[in-house]
Amino acid sequence: MKELYRKIIGKREHVNIVARTLLENAPSDVAPYILEGLRNVSNIILALPFTKYGWLLTIYEAVGRTVNSTIIVYFNTENVDWTLSTIVHELTHKALNISHRTILDVVIDETLAYLASFKYGFLRLYEKGLREAVSLLSKHVIAWEEHELINIYIPRIIARGLVNYNFTSVVKSVIGNFSNLTSLWLKSKPEEDMKIALSNALSAIGLNPETYGLKRHECRKETRTTYSRKIILEGVDRSYVEMKEILEEIVKEPSKLKELLSPWWNEVEPILNDIKAYIAYRRLSSVQG
Repeated sequence: MKELYRKIIGKREHVNIVARTLLENAPSDVAPYILEGLRNVSNIILALPFTKYGWLLTIYEAVGRTVNSTIIVYFNTENVDWTLSTIVHELTHKALNISHRTILDVVIDETLAYLASFKYGFLRLYEKGLREAVSLLSKHVIAWEEHELINIYIPRIIARGLVNYNFTSVVKSVIGNFSNLTSLWLKSKPEEDMKIALSNALSAIGLNPETYGLKRHECRKETRTTYSRKIILEGVDRSYVEMKEILEEIVKEPSKLKELLSPWWNEVEPILNDIKAYIAYRRLSSVQG
């Protein structure tokens, strides 16, 4: 697997940790997809805090981003498991190459990417946040935007119930068929609060849960800005938070951009247009909000 070492770009000790863990811990049913994803990418960049790519991920409020054939992943200096989980997630996307013709295609794609990560043993990273989400959704409270439910919560709820299934069998059964996905999930005998949570989440994105073997419930929309903020910062370290706080200061006072970013000017100068666009977007959003 020299190919894996060659494609990961970062500090040698970080590359060794990531490559070794991905190889040694790969479940036999997920490994072929990791290898296929690897064949479909040019590089995996481990973005350290306060570097060009670290700042780039921060303005996108992301820990992982795929640009053409390059995967950029934030290297969490406090818990590398978050980095590893993100790499598995992104490589699974690249391996499956699912076209997003409908929102159900997106849900299926994200579910399979989370499932690959969970089968690696990274479910523990998401369990607390998942339980918090299920607690709210099962109380008929919708506290998230549609895109969060489609890309994060519905996929995580379903993926959690499929961990004991063979990954290849799931892939062959569910691609292009959301009914098969929910049917498999129901066969795993999820807890009642999970079923209510999924039903309410599906209703919130405009789907009829009864079509997928779930009871329909009435829900209320609730704004929970603080909770949403916690999710944006999921899986990051204190350095990422510090970068985010610096950007927040610049959003408030754009004239301080060069002063506040001067310690890392060589890193941020190549992406200055991206940073300025982010600041302009944030300021416009605050005015419209």
